[in-house]
Amino acid sequence: MRQFLLLAAAIMIHELGHIAAAFFVGVRVRGMRARAGGFYIDADAAGSYPRAALVYLGGAAANLVSALIFRGELGAYCLGAAIFNLLPLPTSDGERALESIASWLTDDPYLSWRIARAASDAATALLWTSSMYMCLTGRGGAMPLVFATALIVARTYTR
Repeated sequence: MRQFLLLAAAIMIHELGHIAAAFFVGVRVRGMRARAGGFYIDADAAGSYPRAALVYLGGAAANLVSALIFRGELGAYCLGAAIFNLLPLPTSDGERALESIASWLTDDPYLSWRIARAASDAATALLWTSSMYMCLTGRGGAMPLVFATALIVARTYTR
């Protein structure tokens, strides 16, 4: 139960970071909704790629600051949440932030989508391969492999 509460606290800090970032850049937040795999902030479009990137990175930034403040177990959960959310996995904050930054730098939405998609596919393949190795060698349970496989399946239904 303790781990669940720590994870819930890290997730709430993360989502509040998105809300704070949206407020900072002038994006109106309508609410927060649950979805398979987590939560998302229902907000108006950011209007520009740098503003969108800041909103996407706000959750991880809040987790990193919290990791420095709280340390201990909650700090470890916050650090883990920040690192995990910065990975460019399918539909993650990391993938969306990378796409926003690439769009800003290249001024080509299709090229930026391809860059983010390639990074996301590479990260997913690395996650799946390492979780398969851990599962086969007995160095980890099956849950990371199930998660990585679910990401691959989910990728088939996105964009």
